Amino acid sequence: MLLTNLRITVSTIFVVSTLVLLSACSTSATDSAAPSPEPTQVIEADEPYANASLDELAGVADLVIRGEVIKIKHGIKLGEDKTVDYKAYTVTPTGSGKQSAVNVIVSEAYNGIPVAFEGRPELEVGDEAIWTLTKIDPQFNYKGYVLVGSTSLFPLDGDQIVGDGDAPGQVEAAKLGGKGTLQKLTGKTS
Repeated sequence: MLLTNLRITVSTIFVVSTLVLLSACSTSATDSAAPSPEPTQVIEADEPYANASLDELAGVADLVIRGEVIKIKHGIKLGEDKTVDYKAYTVTPTGSGKQSAVNVIVSEAYNGIPVAFEGRPELEVGDEAIWTLTKIDPQFNYKGYVLVGSTSLFPLDGDQIVGDGDAPGQVEAAKLGGKGTLQKLTGKTS
């Protein structure tokens, strides 16, 4: 079963269901502002890694980076089901290393109604975070990543983790700070 073989999050279940059901895939998007200011529906995520520790997140992540949001593209449509809108964060790694920017896809609206997942921070251009990511399956015809889980994104203010999440990984990250969290997730000391 596709969902069993993929390490995905609730924020990508819409992507998986859309692409499993549809064989053709097309994309379109705008760089405009976020969807219209309708009331946001907050969704409590029921996902495999909602209560994961940093060790568990590290074990399933394809990529862990400290990076800054340099662009946000709204209104991405994948497949023929046009009821789900996604946004792509373009994230450039900060600190050491020569890795190029990556795209991270998250859902942002369903049937035109903005959605937010409990525990998943919303970031803006210029925000920095530690990103715990898994690759988007190639059949999606979209190169990039998704969050391991809605609680696997750790916003930063300098070296301090910001936010008030109560998932085990979020609590642990808040105690360790940015550098300690990155070391814990990657196993690297620099």
